[in-house]
Amino acid sequence: MPSSLAHQAHTNVQLLPMHQTTMDKKRWSPILSCPSSSSSTAMTHPDNHTSSSQPHVSSTVNANSTTLPSFPSLRSRNLHTLYGTDHVTGEYSTEGNDKSPKGSVDEKARPLVDLINRHPEYVTLSSCSGRVALFDPSGGGGSEEEEASNGDEHDGLATRGDSLVDTDDTPQRAKSTKISGKGRGKWIFVTHDILPDLGHQMIQSLRTVGEERRRREQHHKQQTSQHNNNPPITFKHEPPLLHIAASSLAAGKKLLHIVKSVCALRESGLVLTDQRVTVEVRTTGTLLCLPLMITFKDEPRQGFELQPNDMYLMSLADMANERMVQNEIVLQRIYAALEAELFQYCEESSDCLASTTD
Repeated sequence: MPSSLAHQAHTNVQLLPMHQTTMDKKRWSPILSCPSSSSSTAMTHPDNHTSSSQPHVSSTVNANSTTLPSFPSLRSRNLHTLYGTDHVTGEYSTEGNDKSPKGSVDEKARPLVDLINRHPEYVTLSSCSGRVALFDPSGGGGSEEEEASNGDEHDGLATRGDSLVDTDDTPQRAKSTKISGKGRGKWIFVTHDILPDLGHQMIQSLRTVGEERRRREQHHKQQTSQHNNNPPITFKHEPPLLHIAASSLAAGKKLLHIVKSVCALRESGLVLTDQRVTVEVRTTGTLLCLPLMITFKDEPRQGFELQPNDMYLMSLADMANERMVQNEIVLQRIYAALEAELFQYCEESSDCLASTTD
């Protein structure tokens, strides 16, 4: 399918305007896993309007609901990193404290990140709205945004290097990384957007790498029998990914249940340490990963070929664009589920918890 049709496919899908779905903070209140009072009240769905003067919260209180001592400072620190203050403003800080190479939260993920951070029992650690990327395991010395590890880790979790906001516990990411103990690697192409000319941009990036390798091959021809200087380029289309710190094990289990049962993101899971409960929200439903070859002719000076060919790469780009549309739908589904399950509608603004001023 021509790339223009992939672009039309995006425009034909009826996506909700997420930037317009941001909650009215005066009319919505978070449903807490650990109530602040001993009174037992029922959990209410946001669609069930109520004029009660008391907020509805979960009545379950047990050892798993105990707030981790490290969570309040972690939440405050991360909110300051994102918004420049300890509450959600919707305006992102420009001070450059985000430790990711990209340096900011993806635009498409921001409504969801804001929603999560408005709940006092959660704070986002990292996020990615989904992306298309090309990784060169033999590369190095590229720009900070391009260079990253092939399988980055943050608290043992793949983060892709998008938004990383835990300013104390997260180690600084290296600009490039060792790959299986040999050489260095970098991203030669990354986009978080649906691009009508995605195929052409991918081919241009691959040809640039091919030309660099051809020159290197000519210069170091005597070493070719000892070193593999022409490894495959990895093409990746990756679905949305979020890491969220929870205030307690109960809060973490509650969030995990929502994303697995309501959103059907069954690859999601919990990572537990003495200091943190982390919910990894993920899916492999739209994942694509395959090798792309740069093949030299008999002599490097004679040039190279891309395998698969340009026609295949254009079709691959169309498929990636279609899956980027699916990524947006996944983000919409997560937003709707969390809004419905973690927040409640307040008939009067005075009925809402004070914490909704976050």
